[in-house]
Amino acid sequence: MRQRRNRWMMTIAVAVVAAQSMACSLSFESILEMQDGSVMELTVLNLPPNNLPLEGGTVMDIDITLSLLELLLGGTISGDVSIGDLLFAAPPFNFLGIPALNTGNICVIKDETVPGGGTFVSNLGDETATFDVVLATVALIGNPVLAATIPGGGFQFPFNLSSTVPLTLGDMLGLLGGSGSIEITQALDETLDIMVDLGGGPIPISAHIGGQVVIASTDAFPSTTLVEECIAFLEE
Repeated sequence: MRQRRNRWMMTIAVAVVAAQSMACSLSFESILEMQDGSVMELTVLNLPPNNLPLEGGTVMDIDITLSLLELLLGGTISGDVSIGDLLFAAPPFNFLGIPALNTGNICVIKDETVPGGGTFVSNLGDETATFDVVLATVALIGNPVLAATIPGGGFQFPFNLSSTVPLTLGDMLGLLGGSGSIEITQALDETLDIMVDLGGGPIPISAHIGGQVVIASTDAFPSTTLVEECIAFLEE
């Protein structure tokens, strides 16, 4: 009896080791498009907020290690996240409420001088996925006259991604196969100083960015009139 029990335990141990060894590294790309409800609520000083709808999208690259054991036991799948293309576009508003200081289109892009990236964890038991990505982004002002008064031509845009969303195993396999979908909602909440130099040196203008970004899977990078205008602006 003891020999039979020992053989049974050995069989289980060998199966576990085999499952652990049956792991592979996979990569997939997800194109994410801005959804209705995406808005930047930009408040400058104590003036009424500017509610600016957001368009555009981003490309997320995820590298994961997938093991048979984790799939069988409903464990977790983790990986690294990097952000490829990113372009968010917002319509103009009057800076400081002054029509002569109209911003022109606002075009949000990655700050390529600052490394960014993060992690992805899918909990198969809870059917959720958590994204934790740190990314430096900047909102560029399309009006060249106003942009010339702001060092760097724009201001920081808070798009660090820290969000948990529903994701089933079927969704995960669909993403790996190029047919799945995912939707991520990220709140925006950042207090900052916009530096403005009108000739006497830069002075800080207090501002707050609220609102939210809602992005969901799509087949191709979004193309709207506002996005195309931002692309043309960035190519100048």
